Amino acid sequence: SDKDSDKDSATDKANEAAYAAVLSYQQHLDYLRKGSIYPGQPVQPPQDDSSPAIQQWKQRAVDSMLRFASTFEADPRSAQVWLSAGEYLYSLMQYPRTVEVLQAMVAATTAADINLKKSAYGLMAQSHFNLNDFQQAEDNFLNQRNLIAPNTPEYQQVTEKLATSIYKKSEATIESGDKAAAITQLLTIKQLAPNSPIRITAQYDAASLLLDQQRWPEAIVEWQELQTLYPNHELAVEYPRKLAFAYEKNGDWQQAATTYLSLVDTDTDADIKQEALFLAATMFEKDQHYALAADNFTAYAERYKQPFDRYMEALYGAAINHERLGEAVERNKWLVQIIQADARAGDKASSRSRWLAAWSNATFGDFYAQRFNATTLSLPIVKSIPQKNTWLQQSVEYYQLAADYGILEFVTMSSYKIGVLYRQFASDLRNSPVPQNLSADNQLTYAAILEEQAAPFDQLAIDVHQLNLERAWAGQFNRWINKSFAQMRILIPERFKKDERIVSYGDGLR
Repeated sequence: SDKDSDKDSATDKANEAAYAAVLSYQQHLDYLRKGSIYPGQPVQPPQDDSSPAIQQWKQRAVDSMLRFASTFEADPRSAQVWLSAGEYLYSLMQYPRTVEVLQAMVAATTAADINLKKSAYGLMAQSHFNLNDFQQAEDNFLNQRNLIAPNTPEYQQVTEKLATSIYKKSEATIESGDKAAAITQLLTIKQLAPNSPIRITAQYDAASLLLDQQRWPEAIVEWQELQTLYPNHELAVEYPRKLAFAYEKNGDWQQAATTYLSLVDTDTDADIKQEALFLAATMFEKDQHYALAADNFTAYAERYKQPFDRYMEALYGAAINHERLGEAVERNKWLVQIIQADARAGDKASSRSRWLAAWSNATFGDFYAQRFNATTLSLPIVKSIPQKNTWLQQSVEYYQLAADYGILEFVTMSSYKIGVLYRQFASDLRNSPVPQNLSADNQLTYAAILEEQAAPFDQLAIDVHQLNLERAWAGQFNRWINKSFAQMRILIPERFKKDERIVSYGDGLR
C-alpha cells in the first residue's frame, strides 16, 4: 500500500539521516584539526586531539554513533560505526566504556567483517592493558591474533603485545606473593610467543623463580634451554652461573663441578672466576673425585691468598684430599702451609684458622704415632729403642703443639693420645724380645731392668689421662675425656674399674 511504501521510505531516510549526522561530526573534527574554514567564519588555528574543543566534539560524535548503531543494528554500516565509537572513546581514555561498547559490537555483529572484529579485540585488549587488567588484555590479544594469518608482520606485532600482557600479569602475580603461579604464567610466554624477545626475559625470570622456589630439576631444564638457544643474548653470562648453582643444589656434583670449572675459563668477572674455582674443587670433593678436588684446591691456594678464611679452607681442602688419596707426603706439605699461614695471619686469624692449625699439628702427631706403632723393638734392644723413641718424641711434640691452641677438642685429644703412646711404649718395652743366651737368673734381671724402664711411662700415661679427668670434674666432657676414663680403668683398675664410681660420675653430669 501507499502507506507501507511511505513508511519504508521514511525508514530509509532515517538511516541515511542518522549516518549523515555521524559523518558530519567526523568532518567537523577534521576541520578543527586542520583549522576552521567555514565560509564567512574567522579562520581558527589547527587544534590537536588534546584540545578541549576536540574532546567535546569527539564525545558528541560518540553519542551520535552509538545512537545510530543501537537504532539501526541491521544496517551493514553499524559494525563500523560501533568500532569508530570505540576508537573515539579509547582516544578519550575512557577505557571501561571503550570495552563496554566494543563488547556490545562483537556480540551484536556476529557476521561482522573479520577486520572489524580484529580491530575491536585489539582496542579492548589495549584498554584492559591500560587499566592494568592484564588477564583480560591477554585474552583479547589472543582473540585478535586468532583472526590474523600466522607468519605476517601483523601477527608478530600482536604476539609482542600478548607477550607483554602476560609478562605484566606475572609481575603483578609475583607482587601478590604467588610465585608458583607467576612461573606458570612466564613459561606460557615460551609457548605462545616463542620468538618474542620478551620470551627470553620471561624464561630467565621463570628459571630464577624456580631457583627461589628450590625446584632444582625444573630450573636446570630452563637454564639448559636458555644456554642452548640464546648463547649470545646479553643475559647469557648468567646462564652457566645459575646452572652451576642449580646443579649444586640438586646434588649433581659432577655437573656442578664441570660447570663451575667452565666459569673459571670463560667468565669475565674476576670475583666470579675466583669463587667458581673454589666451588669446583668443593663439588669434585663431594663427588669423591679426590684427585681433581686436590688439584683445584691447590690451584686456588696458589692463585688467591685473600680472603684469608677462604685461603685457609683451600689449604685444608688440598691437605685433606691428599690424605684421602693416601698421599701423606703431599698432605704434610699443606699441613705446614696451614700452620704457617695461621701463625703469620695476625689480626686476620680466626677461630677457624686456629682450629685448622691445631688440626694440622694433631695430624702430624698421628703421622709420627703411626711410625712409632710400626717400629718394633728388636735385639739388640739398645739399638732399636732410639728410633722408636724418636717417633714417640716427635708425635708427643706435635700433639702438645695442637693442645697449645687452647681448643678443648685438641687439648683433650692430645692428652688422650699422648697417654696412649706412653702406655704403648711401656707395653712394648715389657714385651720386647729377650736374648736367648741369658741364664734364667739373667733373664729375670733383664726383665726387671725393662720393667724399671717401662714403669715411668705408665706413670706418664696416668698423669696425662688424669688431666682429662680433672677437666671432666671441672664440668667439661667429650669423647676424648671418656676415652681417658677407659684408659684409667686399665691403668689403675683398683681405683677406676668400679661400677659405682661410673654411675656416680654420670649422675654428677645431670
